Amino acid sequence: MHHLRKIGTVFHLSCRSAACVWYNKVKSKRGAALTLIFDLDGTLYQTGTSFYSVLKQAAEEFGQPVPQKPTVLQQIGKTSDAIISFLFPHLAGQEEFKQRLRELEHGAIQTDRLYPGIPQLLRNLSQQGHQLCICSNGSIEYIRLVLDKTGIHPYFDFLISTKQFSSKTAAIQKIIERYGGNCIVIGDTAFDFKAATKNHIPSVAATYGYGSRDASLATFPAADTAEIEKQIFLCQLYQRLWEDMQNKNARIAGINGVDTSGKTTFAANFARYLSAKGISCQVLHLDDYHNPSHIRATGDDEIGAYYQHAFDIPRLLEEVIIPLKRNGFLHKTVYCLNLDTDRYENERHYRIDNGTIVLLEGVLLFREPLVEYLDYRIFLEIGFDEVLRRAAIRDVPKYGYSFLEKYKQKYIPVQQKYIAEWKPAEQADAVLQNKDFLHPALMLKVKTAAD
Repeated sequence: MHHLRKIGTVFHLSCRSAACVWYNKVKSKRGAALTLIFDLDGTLYQTGTSFYSVLKQAAEEFGQPVPQKPTVLQQIGKTSDAIISFLFPHLAGQEEFKQRLRELEHGAIQTDRLYPGIPQLLRNLSQQGHQLCICSNGSIEYIRLVLDKTGIHPYFDFLISTKQFSSKTAAIQKIIERYGGNCIVIGDTAFDFKAATKNHIPSVAATYGYGSRDASLATFPAADTAEIEKQIFLCQLYQRLWEDMQNKNARIAGINGVDTSGKTTFAANFARYLSAKGISCQVLHLDDYHNPSHIRATGDDEIGAYYQHAFDIPRLLEEVIIPLKRNGFLHKTVYCLNLDTDRYENERHYRIDNGTIVLLEGVLLFREPLVEYLDYRIFLEIGFDEVLRRAAIRDVPKYGYSFLEKYKQKYIPVQQKYIAEWKPAEQADAVLQNKDFLHPALMLKVKTAAD
């Protein structure tokens, strides 16, 4: 007898052998909340619409040359002292000029200068049970004024100004001390992302803001508010997986799924998340361990040949996995097969220290003998109709429409054989239903007392 219990939109499915937890897009407050640390100017609020006019007026009133607008806009995100020192060095330290800037800035605040979608984003995140914070270089007075005039003040649990601290890094540390380390910074400049990195928490870059040039410093980019919400959700998913891996003392995780299920992308993003948390991570790709073409072609049956001989599993085990398991670390360069030239010329440099988490991604992964060396197993699940749809987008432009027949005649039958024989979803510790990249659903298997 199965019992389905719903808590918000988190489902607990319990049966005799296992309990399964499903995480959908909206999370309940129970055990799912994150602390979301938002920058204000350039992330929520379009400061640039008034920032230049304010500085221009102040400069004219104090008889200073007016800087070029691009130069002014590049200063968004800095403290007022840093802005004045850079643009008006002769006025640095003059409280009268700083006070006039503050007056003009407060007078320029308008209710229609939030970025599109911000109120809905904050409403959604608040309803999902997250703690919302502001960490800004502006004064507390300025922060409150903007939030009140734009009507978004009620969504925030905590406001903090870097003016009270030596840096944004120190201000964010204060938030972590208050709420714990399960935080994400959402900002638009290098100041935001570097502060997150120094505090070992992930960050999301609002690339629509003024610091899009700095987006590469963030953990994940977001082009609009819908992308911000998606990245926050995915960070919840990565955190839940990481917690489950820790509970099971897992170090080597296998990420498996049929062709086009998103294994490589998922492994890369999971690794970025772990790295942002200060956790050393190494991604391995099973595709690097293909056999040479004459071995892959062994046998009369194309499906059987691929199934049995596509990958050099013994070499992967002997060169990488077994030494790692035995010694706890691996510092090595392995020459892998270049599929285009059929030569061992692709260098793979592995620096896996004690404590480094290893993510091995690839097809046909949960088979003996390799599966026994995996401490944790993640299976990305999509249907074969979705495989063909994605193949048409990914592979047809490169190989032509005839390549879809290869999927139908070879790759899909191979995967069907694998699923029938090895039942990877049943072996997995976590199953990610990944048909919808924007809203994947996660199922975790937890042993019960009956086990």
